[in-house]
Amino acid sequence: MIGKLSARTIAVLLPVLIATHAQAESPAEFENGKVSFSVTVRGQNVNYRELAVAVPPKAALPLAVPAKAAANAFVVEASAGSLRESGPGAWQWTAPSEVGLYPLVIRSTQTGESVRLNMFVMVPRERVTDGSLNGYRIGSYPATPMKGLEIYKPPPGFIEVTEANLDTPVSPHFTLGQFLCKQDGGFPKYVVLRARLLLKLELLLEQINAAGIRADTLA
Repeated sequence: MIGKLSARTIAVLLPVLIATHAQAESPAEFENGKVSFSVTVRGQNVNYRELAVAVPPKAALPLAVPAKAAANAFVVEASAGSLRESGPGAWQWTAPSEVGLYPLVIRSTQTGESVRLNMFVMVPRERVTDGSLNGYRIGSYPATPMKGLEIYKPPPGFIEVTEANLDTPVSPHFTLGQFLCKQDGGFPKYVVLRARLLLKLELLLEQINAAGIRADTLA
């Protein structure tokens, strides 16, 4: 669900998580899931091989690689939606109108490495009726966000989770299903995810492994 993980929070959680996930042996070296280049998405520099991005239907999303990269050093493959080049190493992807998962891959022609952005077109918040969405309890959001902070504003929509996309990676070491709440009932279910939270969780997991505790995810 939504989360805001500050440096102070990470410092507090790290010893607890280390104790929780401690293992007697380290059978294999931790692989951090990073690539040698980064992609800029909504002001975030992403250098992981996979990341989930939630977008409203028909929304336009700018993407870019470092300016120093040659214009022909990267290729972009979009499974759906429309894609156009907006400059050297820069593109704009427009989401489809239908809710669902639409992977987009940015690949280096020099190294063969790629960043896969799992684009989730969300169900708009306006479809919530009496606090529920397709029988799944969403609840309500305050008219005024707590302390007036942007982070507490109602989300524009919700990622629809089905049995088919439950195991979709949202980052190298986390899957969509790990963020579901324990609410009873069948599918579909709904979650809110921010890429910033996923990046912080990956950083936290990397720090745990750097401390000598072998863990592949945080259950």
